[in-house]
Amino acid sequence: TVRYRDGVLVWLAVLNEAGQRVRSEAFVQQPGQPDKRIKRVYYPGGALRSETELIERPASAYEGREGVGREWAESGQLTQEVVWARGREQRVRQWYLNGQLKLDQRITRSGRHEERLTQSYWDNGKPAAVNRERDGRLSGLQRYFSEAGVKRREDQHGERGELLRRKEFDERGRVTLDERFDGDPTRRS
Repeated sequence: TVRYRDGVLVWLAVLNEAGQRVRSEAFVQQPGQPDKRIKRVYYPGGALRSETELIERPASAYEGREGVGREWAESGQLTQEVVWARGREQRVRQWYLNGQLKLDQRITRSGRHEERLTQSYWDNGKPAAVNRERDGRLSGLQRYFSEAGVKRREDQHGERGELLRRKEFDERGRVTLDERFDGDPTRRS
């Protein structure tokens, strides 16, 4: 089923042979709010699989993707959410099927530089890692944790992503290894 208004697609529904909705698309206009386009994809059983809600601007004023995309497991559990602004990802979050947060990534930009802070978690809710990237390379302090939430390793990276230092810890938090690489991971001191 397809419906247009003034040459603009305002509704689309795709059905399978059994008459079940496979995907849909709607153009939504509300007074005082930006126009939106909402796209949905469904599992064969009818449950919502994904939904992307984006601000719809005229083609002549395209400023990039802005809105939210979400994905669900067939059980209905939210598994991922991506937020876009000015055509770029701003935040990505993922969840385990038990509802625990799996990943929380925040993206910031300054000019042409992009920085990502990623916090990963075990399925029990304890931290698994905290990583920082600058322009696609690991940067600064990276921390890694055991499933019990105990810090097991720290890596220090330079501006070009090179590994400068690595520390490893035992289950009590005591340093068991402290290596410096002087920018060359094959040379240890």
